[in-house]
Amino acid sequence: MKTKLILLAGVALAVAFALMTAPGALAQTTRPTSGAQGSVQNGVYTWPQAGYSLSLPPLWVQYGYKWYETWGTDANALIQGARYINEWVYTPVAPGAREETLLTIVVYDQAAWDAMAAQGGPLPSVAGQGNGLVYTMRTPQGDPYPQGSVDSQRFRDLSAALAPALSRITILNAAGQPGGTTTSSTAFTPEALKNATYSLPGAAVGTATLTNGEYRAPAAPGSASQVVVQLTGPIVVGTLNGQPAAAVVLTSSGGGSGTFYYLAVMVDQGGKPVNVATTLLGDRVKINGLSIVNNQVVVDLTTQGPNDPMTAPTLRQVWKYELQGNSLVKVS
Repeated sequence: MKTKLILLAGVALAVAFALMTAPGALAQTTRPTSGAQGSVQNGVYTWPQAGYSLSLPPLWVQYGYKWYETWGTDANALIQGARYINEWVYTPVAPGAREETLLTIVVYDQAAWDAMAAQGGPLPSVAGQGNGLVYTMRTPQGDPYPQGSVDSQRFRDLSAALAPALSRITILNAAGQPGGTTTSSTAFTPEALKNATYSLPGAAVGTATLTNGEYRAPAAPGSASQVVVQLTGPIVVGTLNGQPAAAVVLTSSGGGSGTFYYLAVMVDQGGKPVNVATTLLGDRVKINGLSIVNNQVVVDLTTQGPNDPMTAPTLRQVWKYELQGNSLVKVS
C-alpha cells in the first residue's frame, strides 16, 4: 500500500490520485508524498519492481518533470486490476493553476486485462506485454490551460513530444534487463514508422513514403495546394494472426477542409515495417485511444453523429478490426 512522489527539483507537494471514468485516467486531488521505487538516469526512467523503463522525451528533460508512483493495494483501489500506476504531470508557472497529467502508465495483471477486454468498451493503448502483465498508456486529449498562456504553450509542446511515447517503453525481464517478452519489434520504432511507406485507399495520393513522419506533394501539377500525409499518435504494438504487428493512425489532407484519418497495420519483414492493410476511419474524427487486444485492433474514437457538423463530432464509438489477408475488416 504505497503512493510515491518524485520532483525533479525536489520540491514536496501534498497531492493524490483519484480515479476518473476512463480506465487509466487520473485526476489531481490530494497526493501524499514520500520516497519512490523508480529513478531517472541519463533521461531514462526505470521502475524495476514494475518491470519497465521509459525513455523520456528530450523536451521533458529541458522543461523539468514530475512523476507519481502508486502500487499494490493502493493501485488496485484506484483502478481495478492495476498492479502499478505511474503518472507524469506538468507543473504550471501561473500562480494557483493546477498541475495536469501528461502521461499515465497503468500496468495491469494479465487476467484483469483479459476480463476488461472481454467486457468490450474503450481500453487504454497497449505499449507491451510480458511477465504476466500488460503495460498501457494514456496521453492528453486536449489543452487544459487558457489559450495563449505560457502554460498552454508549454503543455502543448510537452504533449506533442509524446507522439512516439508508446514506442519508448522497454519491458524488463526478471533480471532487470531488457527482455524478449515484450510484443514490440525493432521494426516498430518511431524512426522506422516515421519513414515507412503507407497505402491510403481513396486518398488523393494512393501511396505515401514518409520522411520524418510526413509526406508532401502538389495536389495537381503546377498547383500551390499540397497533399499532406502525416503519422500521428498513438502507436501501438501487439500480435495479429500470430505475428508481431503495429497499428498507427495517419492523416491525409489535400488543401481542402477535410482531414481524413486512416488506420494502418504494419508487420515486421526483415526488420523493416511493411504496411499490409489500411482502412479509412473518417473525416475530422477524434482518436481517443488505440489498442491491439485479442487479435483485434480496437479504435476508440469520436465521430460525427446525425446532427453534428463535420468540425464538431460528439458520437463516441469503439470499432474493432480484424486483419484478414491484406484487409482490415470491421467486426463491431
